[in-house]
Amino acid sequence: MAFFNDFKEMFTNAAQSVTNKTKDSVEITRLSSESRSIAGEIEDLYREIGRVYVDSQGTDGVTLAPLCAKVAELRDRLEALERQKMQLRNQNRCPSCGTVMGKGARFCSSCGRRMPEPAPETEPAPTADDVDYCPECGAMRKDQDEFCAVCGHSFSAPAEEAVKPAPAREAPAAEDSSDEAPTDYDAE
Repeated sequence: MAFFNDFKEMFTNAAQSVTNKTKDSVEITRLSSESRSIAGEIEDLYREIGRVYVDSQGTDGVTLAPLCAKVAELRDRLEALERQKMQLRNQNRCPSCGTVMGKGARFCSSCGRRMPEPAPETEPAPTADDVDYCPECGAMRKDQDEFCAVCGHSFSAPAEEAVKPAPAREAPAAEDSSDEAPTDYDAE
């Protein structure tokens, strides 16, 4: 039976891996399509800038400025899309020469420069709106716990109707008042 459980787990892990790779592939395709669209917009703006420049003989800076600003905005968006695609592909770009390499590389394979260390990923601190506290004891509620880990209060019931934990029972009083524990020899 353990063989089948191991096989099931292995099959499930393989299916999840394929699903994740498919999702990444679809996202990369979407980002690539958006990148091509933005690159087309930039080319159209270059043609428009050239036409305005030639028509005005280079003297109409007022008309050229918004077009140039739009090109800069689109270039920034294009760079952001490229970073997203590289992240999905587990790649980094060398800050010195621009060579694309795997995320695990410590040095650039083209120029030899040390790659920057990745910043540690941290979870954002919970805001006051995200935090919930137990109305009975004031302990912080973690995630979507149903009961308080400190006092046992049910978060689904109002404070007055909450099930209180049973009080601790006292040990029954011993009939023998001697300080010694009874032994099997005493029973004979």
